[in-house]
Amino acid sequence: NILADASADYLIEQSKAGADVLKIFESWAENMPPHLFDTCITKPTQRLIKRVRAAGIKTPIIGFPRGAGLNLLSYLEANEIDGLALGSDIDFAQARKLLGDKIPLQGNLCPLALRIGGRVLEEAVDRILQQASGPHIFNLGHGVAPDVKIANMEAVIAHIRRGERNYV
Repeated sequence: NILADASADYLIEQSKAGADVLKIFESWAENMPPHLFDTCITKPTQRLIKRVRAAGIKTPIIGFPRGAGLNLLSYLEANEIDGLALGSDIDFAQARKLLGDKIPLQGNLCPLALRIGGRVLEEAVDRILQQASGPHIFNLGHGVAPDVKIANMEAVIAHIRRGERNYV
């Protein structure tokens, strides 16, 4: 409860400082059985969101229970989030098929592809853009490693800009 409340206070302050969107990054969601996932992830997230909304904050919230697997379904059902971030361990097309267009999805470029660059990176970006039906926020599946070349980041942006659709 202490962590959920502190995290809520942090998100409230982010919103007050002008954040356009808030993100709950739950890095401990991986490999949990459903009953522990509910206790350790879902209920604290509900508490956090309730506290944020009780403070009058209307800023959209994206949830990211990293590595949650099929627990994503119960997480999405139980929490009033406005978007769901996906790690690179989730097939984007399968997730969209399972979840439909009811919620924007964020993700999920593999950080390894970003590190490698070149054709591997272009193919990874193309795969996501081709699978991105419905509302989508293009993003990494999980962070930028310190050794990633800036040129690879620039290549992702240029590759997206050359596409026919507009992406966030």
